[in-house]
Amino acid sequence: MVQNIGNRIIQAISHQAEKAGYFCAAENISSNQKVHELRRGFKRLRALLRFFKEIPDSPAGLLNQDIRNFGKLLAPLRESAVNLDLFDKNISSHNHLSEKKIRNAHELLVQKNKLLVERGFLENNLHNTIRTFFDGFDEILTKNNSEFPVRIQFFSEVSQS
Repeated sequence: MVQNIGNRIIQAISHQAEKAGYFCAAENISSNQKVHELRRGFKRLRALLRFFKEIPDSPAGLLNQDIRNFGKLLAPLRESAVNLDLFDKNISSHNHLSEKKIRNAHELLVQKNKLLVERGFLENNLHNTIRTFFDGFDEILTKNNSEFPVRIQFFSEVSQS
């Protein structure tokens, strides 16, 4: 049973890693949506990797750090997109401000977002770096050992959540 659960965790990790690679390469999705989906996937991956943290010589800790660093690099891009969405929802319908001021502020937010996405995600090849990182990701976890998290680790993680 523990072996089955371990295999399912590896499959879930593999699935999340494949999704990250897909979002990095997808041409039919906006860059802001890619960043959002990548960050969501990173959170899931980091949660799944916690099951492996107690296994000796497991690369899960280093992988977790790398994923965390990718998330930190993407944070300003996501924040910019969220600020733009909040502006559109809350400020653009505000009657006390002139249309010209609203339009100018909106344009500044759009330009800032575009600049962040172009520099931070596309020009720096961050999307290719992330995609390369996740190629064969599940094999890294199981390469040196076939050890899976044991039952007590599952109970410990579940009780903490």
